[in-house]
Amino acid sequence: TERGTVTMTWRLTLTALLLAFISSCGGGAGGGVSIIDRSGVYVGQVTAFGSVFVNGVEFDTGATTFTIDDQPSSEDKLQVGQIVRVSGSLAADGTTGTADALSTDPWARGLVAAINTASGTVTVLGTTIRVDGDTRFLGNFPLNGIAGLLIGDRVEVHAIEAAGGEVLATLIQRTTDTRLEIHGRVSQLDSGSRLFAINGLQVDYTNAQQ
Repeated sequence: TERGTVTMTWRLTLTALLLAFISSCGGGAGGGVSIIDRSGVYVGQVTAFGSVFVNGVEFDTGATTFTIDDQPSSEDKLQVGQIVRVSGSLAADGTTGTADALSTDPWARGLVAAINTASGTVTVLGTTIRVDGDTRFLGNFPLNGIAGLLIGDRVEVHAIEAAGGEVLATLIQRTTDTRLEIHGRVSQLDSGSRLFAINGLQVDYTNAQQ
């Protein structure tokens, strides 16, 4: 199901810790890529192509290995607005770099369960996600913006966690993929009953794939 307890009969990707905390202005690309470790791993939003620009930093992708949604892929499958993880190196000026590997998968994938136009938020798999004027929409929505969403729309959401823990959508696109995916922090772990919560959603991981 997509409400209440989620039984993991489909692929449900869960992360105990969020990948990165990316400083941003609105949903935009300011601030450059975010260094999340000391071995050349960077996280940011795809902002342009012609190689791949991540928060305005141009990465040479001539020899890059691409992975999208855990599957081998290619640069032409990327979309502006996706949040990507780049393994590689930056030049001294911080405006260019070389990507050895680039991967991306959505923050959330599932049905839109609630829409609050007054606060500019939608709920997918228990997670409240803010939508603003910089959020991109793909997939034949009748309108751009939150007004184009309907309860029950099946979507993939790329997002960042802004200051204070707010989840801010950078890209929302319709999908026919019935797998469920959510990123967040595990809480209320009950290993005996094989249950835990993530973003307020109770998850049954009895049949989880390792």
